[in-house]
Amino acid sequence: MRDLVTVVDENDKELATKPRSKLTSKDIVRVSVLWVEDGKGNVLLQQRALTKKIGPGLWGPAVAGTVESHETYLSNIVKEAEEEIGLTDFEPQEVDKRLFWEKQGEFGRMFTFYQTTIDQPVEKFKLKTDEVAQIKWVPKEQLLANLDEHISEYVPSAVFWKEIYG
Repeated sequence: MRDLVTVVDENDKELATKPRSKLTSKDIVRVSVLWVEDGKGNVLLQQRALTKKIGPGLWGPAVAGTVESHETYLSNIVKEAEEEIGLTDFEPQEVDKRLFWEKQGEFGRMFTFYQTTIDQPVEKFKLKTDEVAQIKWVPKEQLLANLDEHISEYVPSAVFWKEIYG
């Protein structure tokens, strides 16, 4: 069951369940994303492990994950937060949902974005090193300004960050 994902339409209506290895360029999968800010105007970013199949070495939100067929967006982001950076006991607030098609991607993604506030130094997080190379706090204004010039250094969901969090 771990490798099964739900395929949805443009309105996030469930169409089928498939193994990830059987997805086509016409399929859309669900992805949950967690944007973490601290009380000082910083955003927690993670750099994806260099061994990742999709987006190795790219910078992304604190946490993100493909929703498996037995999960909801919310249960997935809670699970992924603990797995990827050791984050527990937080309250994710859903802020937006967006459909994204990569020009040369393997499949589409229905992103559901969550936000939370955590005041914790990076040293207190526990990284899953096969998922996350590193994390860092970045001033929000600096990050949003940097997206215009360096979007290729970020994961696909970054195209929406300025609209949602700016």
